[in-house]
Amino acid sequence: MCSRCGVCKVAYSLETRWSPCPIYEVTGWDSDYARGKMLIAKAIIDREYSYQPEFVNESLFKCTTCGYCEWYCKTTCGYFAELMETMREDAINLGLAPLPPHKRFQDSIVKNHNPYGEPHKKRKDWLPTKVPENADIIYFVGCTTPYRRPEIAIATYNILKAADIDFGVMSDEWCCGSPAFRAGAKKIALELVKHNVEAIRNIGAKKVVTACAGCYRTLKIDYPKYVGAMMDFEVIHITDLILELIAKGKLKLEGRVKQRVTYHDPCHLTRHLNLQGLVTLENFEIPRKVLTSVPGVELVEMGLNRGSAFCCGAGGGVKSGYPDVALKAAKLRVTMAEETDAEALVSACPFCKTNLLDAAVAKDSKLKVCDVTEIVAETLE
Repeated sequence: MCSRCGVCKVAYSLETRWSPCPIYEVTGWDSDYARGKMLIAKAIIDREYSYQPEFVNESLFKCTTCGYCEWYCKTTCGYFAELMETMREDAINLGLAPLPPHKRFQDSIVKNHNPYGEPHKKRKDWLPTKVPENADIIYFVGCTTPYRRPEIAIATYNILKAADIDFGVMSDEWCCGSPAFRAGAKKIALELVKHNVEAIRNIGAKKVVTACAGCYRTLKIDYPKYVGAMMDFEVIHITDLILELIAKGKLKLEGRVKQRVTYHDPCHLTRHLNLQGLVTLENFEIPRKVLTSVPGVELVEMGLNRGSAFCCGAGGGVKSGYPDVALKAAKLRVTMAEETDAEALVSACPFCKTNLLDAAVAKDSKLKVCDVTEIVAETLE
């Protein structure tokens, strides 16, 4: 549903300077905007139009599926991201997709169980010391964290150790499936879902902790759709656990980290779950409460925050399929962060950190880009 009123594009941009779509802000094409994509989707349903290579290559996959448009305009019914993923699955089934970069990372997921082409046996190379395979609590590391952002994995490890938590890390953990789901490769994704759930159940874990917003969203939203009855374990994000540990006095943040920071809300951490009715607005405050619990940290907000947070531009396969578009969108977010006079731009997603860091370097920004776990781990030293 879309009334094509244009309020999201005109009135909203007059109020905030930005439309609720990072891709449209970069390209300016209506076919890159929710309104245009919905019109094309309706035409396909009404058999007035069929999937064409130009649409698939230049528009369909150029969407981060961030959910910002869904948040702003409720006529989308909270299913725009799902619509994009279904249309992408259609394109794959018709032989019009995946895009070459997506084909490469999907082939790698099948072969190496990660999208980066890295050897599966190196998934745990970041670990400072050996940890058990079996435990009641499993740290689900993901792919981006161990292979591209190991500093987040190490920070998470140090936090769990400081709280004296017995946790395990699986050697046979596979990609959570988020890159495959978002790009429409559902068949590949479902194999990953089946494997990971069986692996966790065989261990007998009661709780799965992840520091990756993409993994978190996939485990919380996608997995229950297909294997809900098998999921006899709880899935939580590391920020939820950190706040719980602080409240119980099990994690003491004593070192001062004198820094003025602004927080970037990952789309997959809270907005997606809120749109699905799985979390409340209070969940947007959890990472903020963690940051303000760190002695010396001053938190300042960007104009677009919480449910209205501007996407970093990397999700939905855009970072791999259209890297120049992803970088330009991230530069916009970095500009928003710079306007707060913060010293650091902090997120809670390794994928967000990667794209925002790329943008900060490209802009020669003075902003430090880091993860919440790194801020917390720093105060433990």
